[in-house]
Amino acid sequence: MLSRPSSATPVFDRSFLLDAQLEFVVLGDTHFIHDPEVYASENDSQDPRLTRMWPARAEWALRLAAALETSFVVHLGDLAQDYPGKPSFVKARQAARQQLRRCGLQPYHVPGNMDIGDKPDPTMPAGWVTPSSLAEWHDQFGRSWYSFDRQGIHCVFLNSQIMNGPLPEAEEQRRWLESDLNDHTGQRVFFFLHMPPFFAGEHEQGLGYYDNLDEPARGWLLGLLRKHKVELLFSGHMHFAAFNRVDSTRLLSVPSTTTTRPGFYEAFSILPPDQGKNDLAKLGFYLVRVHKDGACAHLVRTEGETEPAPAEGQTRRLVTRISRDLPNSPIGVYLRLPLTQAADGVIAWPDSVRDQVRNDYPFLACMELGARHLRAPASDLENELQRQRLAMARDEGLQVSFVWLWSDKLRLTEVVQRYRDQIDAIEVQIPGTLWPEESCLRQIMRCRDQLDIPVTLAPLLALERSPGKYHPRARVGYRAAELAELNQHLLQHDTHVDRVLCHVDSHLRPWVAMQEFIHRDPLSQVGNFDFVVQLPGLDENAQANRAAEAVLAAALHSGCRLFLDPLVDLDRTGDINHGLLDRLSNPRPAFHIVRCMNTVLFASEKEFRPMADKSPETQILGVEGPMRRLWLLLPDAGETINSTALDGVTGTGRETLCFDLVAGTSEALRENQEELRQRLSALRSPTLLMQKTSS
Repeated sequence: MLSRPSSATPVFDRSFLLDAQLEFVVLGDTHFIHDPEVYASENDSQDPRLTRMWPARAEWALRLAAALETSFVVHLGDLAQDYPGKPSFVKARQAARQQLRRCGLQPYHVPGNMDIGDKPDPTMPAGWVTPSSLAEWHDQFGRSWYSFDRQGIHCVFLNSQIMNGPLPEAEEQRRWLESDLNDHTGQRVFFFLHMPPFFAGEHEQGLGYYDNLDEPARGWLLGLLRKHKVELLFSGHMHFAAFNRVDSTRLLSVPSTTTTRPGFYEAFSILPPDQGKNDLAKLGFYLVRVHKDGACAHLVRTEGETEPAPAEGQTRRLVTRISRDLPNSPIGVYLRLPLTQAADGVIAWPDSVRDQVRNDYPFLACMELGARHLRAPASDLENELQRQRLAMARDEGLQVSFVWLWSDKLRLTEVVQRYRDQIDAIEVQIPGTLWPEESCLRQIMRCRDQLDIPVTLAPLLALERSPGKYHPRARVGYRAAELAELNQHLLQHDTHVDRVLCHVDSHLRPWVAMQEFIHRDPLSQVGNFDFVVQLPGLDENAQANRAAEAVLAAALHSGCRLFLDPLVDLDRTGDINHGLLDRLSNPRPAFHIVRCMNTVLFASEKEFRPMADKSPETQILGVEGPMRRLWLLLPDAGETINSTALDGVTGTGRETLCFDLVAGTSEALRENQEELRQRLSALRSPTLLMQKTSS
């Protein structure tokens, strides 16, 4: 048993979330290992240095799940690493169940392959489910297929391991499920099972592939999803997050709390830690919150933690909104790399066939970020995979703007009309000039009026001098000083555009540069602004501050959109940049800063005004809304904030809520003024303070 002080009990902050009619946790693949040293033999599938950590990783994740105090918890299978027939199987399962009880959990279970046996496939690495292994599960956990209703949701739990198999229980489960769904026609239905029906595509091969259901069970199950309009299906087994849709059903593959598996990393362009067995940033579980008009799955990242953070007990882990429930968010990302990367997998244990693998992590990260806007090249519409995934992103609350490069050969209305039902807005980039010619403007207006589609206008100037660069670079977007002349040019051509793309130079602070656009004279021919803020270079501290400034500045102009660039690292191009995600699609500090600020700023008020001095030197920026003030503290790398600059923040006498934006935590500060000043002056990463101004 792991020993932790009672003060380390985790606490969550859900104060920015919408009310939910039901909350529950979905986790799985905890893989309690009784004896990590069994993997000490040379060239085995795991490393005992890593497996020794598994029980502690699972324990802390289970404690986090218990701290959420939801209506119920679901465990998607693979309680222990030892499978039926192994000498330590009984002891490992007993220890796994004791661990659950010790953490205060009594979850609903579905059995996994490590619990009762592999799917009925002669190529699988372990034995199939036997009458005795199934009976033992039923004796200890109850029948392995069942259902119940909770707050209007019909929850269905299935045994995926016996599907397609010879046991009579497989047919019994099939008849029961069909009858159960018929008895609950018209209800909202959620499914839970261990094995996903498929990973990369409905028609992928099943025989010889470790990570899906084979036919005919797959087709039967997907048919039931379609017939009964099942809302959500949760599965485990893969240790790898994935998102699919079958008509209106969303299929979520839930990550492990313990370990990742190497077979999926062919879809990535760099080698993961320990050949993919120890990619800690991908470990976690889902908090699911059900609303009248849908359900939101919030990823709780555990990241392989085995001990609480030093401040655990005083701070609260901030649960942030996702794209579906942040309609006022201006945050978007620029897809320099495809939203989804796919590749052929490898024929290697435990797979006997080569099937396709896919990286859904950037897609899932956009939803976790709470982003509402994607900016993608028009060529993605010609790519079937990207077109499908972008359509799914739209279903999850994101709007997609597609970018066309203008030329005399472009027939804009015709090409946009071909994909009109998949496009939310378009951006037209004009090469070589700030002032689009009349033929271009005519096409833009024709497209806008005939197809009722918003249009953003942007210049693309290829010969711009860039500080620190020998060769010129392309500049996309207008500077603030160019907008008055652009407005006059549009007025002369009797043209109105919905938006213009605004360029924020990489050597300027976004807080200053963006306000130059916002506080200029009104533009009669331009509806609003799209800002593109690049995150140049490899300095994570500088990028974190830059991203934080940009988000705060975006709060000053209702209706603007902020595209952060890039989403994923650019590490093999002429200019090397960190993104919000690294090349393993794991978050960098700037990602968590944007995620937290997005929820805190845009979950309620739409209008803010600046409070602090916008001089380039200031480390403290502030905005004020009708109900609250927010201060952004930006310590420079390796330096703290001058305590005298905190007078206007600490001397208000108001209760202050402090958000550690990198850690993703909140804390109510109750120190006196001098103690608070000293504490804040010692900060070393971007921090947001919130003070209420009225009740």
